[in-house]
Amino acid sequence: MDDNDSEFSGGFGGGADQEPLFPTSESERRELQDQLVEALECEAAAELAAKTAATEAKGKVAKCRKRVQGLMTVLRQSKPRK
Repeated sequence: MDDNDSEFSGGFGGGADQEPLFPTSESERRELQDQLVEALECEAAAELAAKTAATEAKGKVAKCRKRVQGLMTVLRQSKPRK
């Protein structure tokens, strides 16, 4: 191994001597970056919508449970009429 050779040559951070996997122009890179930002925004919005829907659903379940518990309490405490 030469003094100039590195154990990690050819890995990440290899510098400008490494060919990119997909050669692109600067405008193509900017377009890809814009698409990435849009995709990340879409993902964040979908995640927020899912959390909001889950929260609303939990609220509906809690409301139904409260009603069920109330009705069960009334039935337990009531007597049939003669």
